[in-house]
Amino acid sequence: MAFIAILIIPSLIVGITSYDEAKTDLNETILQTAKDNVSILDKIVDDELENKYIDVTYFAKLLTQGNYNPDQLQNVQSKFEQYIQLHPEIETIYSASSNNQFIHAPVGEIPEGFNPLESSWYKDAEKANGEIIVSSPYKSKATGNMVIAIAKQNADKSGVIGMDLNIDDIVKNI
Repeated sequence: MAFIAILIIPSLIVGITSYDEAKTDLNETILQTAKDNVSILDKIVDDELENKYIDVTYFAKLLTQGNYNPDQLQNVQSKFEQYIQLHPEIETIYSASSNNQFIHAPVGEIPEGFNPLESSWYKDAEKANGEIIVSSPYKSKATGNMVIAIAKQNADKSGVIGMDLNIDDIVKNI
């Protein structure tokens, strides 16, 4: 009996110690993997947003009061259509002037009574005084996708440019 105890007790001690070390190592590995994944996700989102910040700033400088004149609206519409074709992650790009001219791509029906000057993206961008605003995620009425609005007041303060970034696509790419 003493002989069996001499064999079993050290084996139990080695087994328990090995189990505890493996458990600790596994927990540390899982935690590090989670941290790495969050870091990668953060980088992807930051890169995507940074690119859109550059784009919205470009359009905010490009669009002036003159672009909202009837003879210039088609030119702006064409630029928006080109942008949408080059950036499938953008669901909609739009701009509203302070005198309530509204341009958007892709072209679609605007709900009856829609006033862009009353939209949160317009009001928030106007209050931000030239800084870029990013909305909380919301479900697009047109597609049902989760999107965020990125908007900025035009450089000459004649209106606001905005775009809806499909964040469903970002999540799928992770």
